[in-house]
Amino acid sequence: MSKINSLEFFLNQESFKNWATGENEEDCRYWDNWVKENPEQQPVAMLAVQIYTGLKSEVSLIKEEEIRSEWNKLKSRINSIETTEKTIVLNSRFWWQSAAAAVIFLAISGLSYFIAKPSEAEYATGFSGKKTITLLDGTEIILNSNSKLKAKSSWFFAPAREIWLDGEAYFNVVSHLEDPKIKQFVVHTKDLDVKVLGTQFNVNTRKNSTRVYLNEGKVELALKENIEKSGLLMAPGEFVDYSSVAKTKKELKKRLPSEVVTSWKSGYFSFNQTPLKEVIEMVEATHGIKITVTNPALLKETITGKVPSENINELVKSMTSLFNLKYTMNGSELILQEN
Repeated sequence: MSKINSLEFFLNQESFKNWATGENEEDCRYWDNWVKENPEQQPVAMLAVQIYTGLKSEVSLIKEEEIRSEWNKLKSRINSIETTEKTIVLNSRFWWQSAAAAVIFLAISGLSYFIAKPSEAEYATGFSGKKTITLLDGTEIILNSNSKLKAKSSWFFAPAREIWLDGEAYFNVVSHLEDPKIKQFVVHTKDLDVKVLGTQFNVNTRKNSTRVYLNEGKVELALKENIEKSGLLMAPGEFVDYSSVAKTKKELKKRLPSEVVTSWKSGYFSFNQTPLKEVIEMVEATHGIKITVTNPALLKETITGKVPSENINELVKSMTSLFNLKYTMNGSELILQEN
């Protein structure tokens, strides 16, 4: 059995204090893993967290002198116990005493006022850019251009692994089903919540709606209009387009080839009878340019094929070639017209 660290060991380490208050992502990642890998240390570590956050919190209902008084009583009780037994017995006893101390301390101080509130990590991409993010649990996210994502810097105290997305991202979620301490993974958008067990899926919040494509695994969608009711279960290959504002414009359980939705990860767009109107919206959202079509009837024309997505010049040339159009530039505006 490894040696049980003292309260002073934890309280005197700056990185531990950062973890307790969620102020440093690197420290949070380190201590999340450390506590998970050292379960015998958890009672003392948790007591240290409660004491530190309790004494530092401005919203505490318990006065500092009362907390110190109760803690001094506990120390006196611990010190009065005989210390002639062997080290392994002492370690076991100290583990139990620390657990008891933590329970007593939480009982007198009120748990809700001493749980640390982790800070949030934010990620963003500009036009024409992508970013790959690896979260604390090993989940990998590819964030598309012109997108924002927010997550807690630590999930140790959180009831769920929560993500807030504005834009588009592809998720490869680590399920950790063998570890019940790893919580449910939830992606929040303005229209719905995507509740995940372990899977790969794409979420796009553009076009005044949220579009979810499930590549593999299983997800449940909780629509904002009935967030507390039974959700919509999705199977691999299914596509959902939903707007909480325009509730009549729902497209549920449509099946699409994976490449049509997720090809942007590989640096190209794949179209399958896609109207020019949708193609233009994708290009505008990705590169931040304005596109005007001189003949509105062209917006209904469809396209099937692939075009590069990352280089705007190659993208425009390929797109106009497939639609048999010509283009001119007027400042930052791209004008499309018939040949």
